[in-house]
Amino acid sequence: MEAAPELATPGRQAEPDLRHRIGRAIEALPQGYRAVFLMHDVEGYTHEEIGVALGIEIGTSKAQLSRARARLRQSLAAHAGEWK
Repeated sequence: MEAAPELATPGRQAEPDLRHRIGRAIEALPQGYRAVFLMHDVEGYTHEEIGVALGIEIGTSKAQLSRARARLRQSLAAHAGEWK
């Protein structure tokens, strides 16, 4: 095993300024969009679990997630070249 090549690559860290921009973009989302985005994409909850927790329909959760992602793409589009 000691002679086997290392397969894992070290994790990449986002630049502090980029992390700040992403954080601000998430904070700027409407409260409902932000809650669903964080619960689904960050915490890993399903739409069913989000619906129960927030008292919303599954379709509403899916719609809010889609809208949240679209707003984030729009807010962060100007910085897309910096991520390559």
